[in-house]
Amino acid sequence: MSYANHSERNRIMNQALRARTLSEIALANHEMDQWVADHPEDLGIRDAYEVLDNMQEIAEFQEQEELSRRSPAELVS
Repeated sequence: MSYANHSERNRIMNQALRARTLSEIALANHEMDQWVADHPEDLGIRDAYEVLDNMQEIAEFQEQEELSRRSPAELVS
């Protein structure tokens, strides 16, 4: 079965491709997990997991960079 034009799948894929923050990435992963559980034969959506993994690495790096720029006083408050 082809899911290429399935509106829910397209929404999930777009959400994954637009995810930039760790919370957006976590939500996209959760929704993709649900989709894959319901549609295990849809192997194409699994490529989006690789995109999310890469985006998660970037988001984690950016978060660490932001934390390293803050003063100790900013981290406490």
